[in-house]
Amino acid sequence: MKIPLIQINQKNEYIYSSKMKVKDLKEFVKLNFRYPYLESQKNTKEQSNLNDYILKLINKGLTVESSPDSIQRKIQLDKLNSISKYIEEENNIIPNSIILGCYNKKIENKSLDKDYYQLIDEVNKDLGFYTIDLSNDYEMIVIDGQHRLGGYFISKDINVQNMEVPLILLFGPSLSVSSKIFIDINGNQKPVDKSLIYDLTAVLENEFDNDRLKDKEIKSIRDCHKIIKTLYSNPKSPLYKQIRMLGTGEGAISQAFLVEMLYPLVNNGVLSEYSMQEQFNSIYMYLKSIQKTFPDDWPILDNCSDDKKQSEHANIVLHEKKSQLSKTLGMGAFLTIFPIIFKECKFEFIRYINVLRKLTDRIIWSKKEYEDYLSHVDDNEDNIYRLPYYEPIYIEGTNKVAINKLSSEIIKLIFDKS
Repeated sequence: MKIPLIQINQKNEYIYSSKMKVKDLKEFVKLNFRYPYLESQKNTKEQSNLNDYILKLINKGLTVESSPDSIQRKIQLDKLNSISKYIEEENNIIPNSIILGCYNKKIENKSLDKDYYQLIDEVNKDLGFYTIDLSNDYEMIVIDGQHRLGGYFISKDINVQNMEVPLILLFGPSLSVSSKIFIDINGNQKPVDKSLIYDLTAVLENEFDNDRLKDKEIKSIRDCHKIIKTLYSNPKSPLYKQIRMLGTGEGAISQAFLVEMLYPLVNNGVLSEYSMQEQFNSIYMYLKSIQKTFPDDWPILDNCSDDKKQSEHANIVLHEKKSQLSKTLGMGAFLTIFPIIFKECKFEFIRYINVLRKLTDRIIWSKKEYEDYLSHVDDNEDNIYRLPYYEPIYIEGTNKVAINKLSSEIIKLIFDKS
């Protein structure tokens, strides 16, 4: 089918404005979402959940795939239903353009070059009018506006299927180019999930000087992302599969939160003068020593290769005990005080162990266990909750006030000479 194009020149790069009917777009557009951590989810419940999720989308009549090279967040069915309901109402329209990357499967080098321009037919060069004849050789990937387009696609209303959708087409954009456009659009408005922004920053090429992220900042975020990704995917890591990477993983701490905690350390803090490997080593040793100090409150068992046992332990820690250690409060507090601990320990693992062992039995991480402690103390029962010469610390909350309070208490416990 032939579609019209209006050529738009921006800084010697060409983009094209066009339009297509919803029913025609469905023949060319494959909806997609970023899922770069599929390998670590094999033979797990997470893999099954992903398959069930994709099946729900397919049952809605959508062509969809997950890919580590996508730039889109996971598609929200309730959002699609809401958009579809909105556009089916008599007086509602959505004038925003959908931004699409258009690819010809016969062109191996998917980049903006003369190969694509040769496929575009000139109508009136002075007015910038062109056409292109789309065939089965073409496919389109959404750069921006996927939920809007999905809302159109799931509608059964014949009027919606015949609606024309305004488009902006980029022919053969690379992953890096698409990522930059996505970040520029979504990062300068009300931001989308920060984990996705950070995840996409990792694929930006060095030539892009983003208004929000300058070169050093991009490098620092990339390094943080690599550190976190390794902590998530390495079976020997104390946070193996315990980080929420774009909604995956079994843990309670998000990739975005960890990036924001590590970034000041890596960008201009105590780790800024070291290589990324040294940065990783110091963070790894620190987390490992926390794991060894509080094994019953840490979701990963040390030196355990039994996935079933690991999963059962994580469920107890996170969902039954509801330990705050590996959540925002605990991780926030320990990463806040990291600069102080690092100056004491540098890259010597045994020193991290010796410093943090001072916290043994000094902090209670579970509200239930703290209530049990208080009740046993009140009853003067002679059991594991004997009243020590000190009262263990228990702090609740996830905001900065709670994190800073816990940070302060931890430092006192470690360095109190009395």
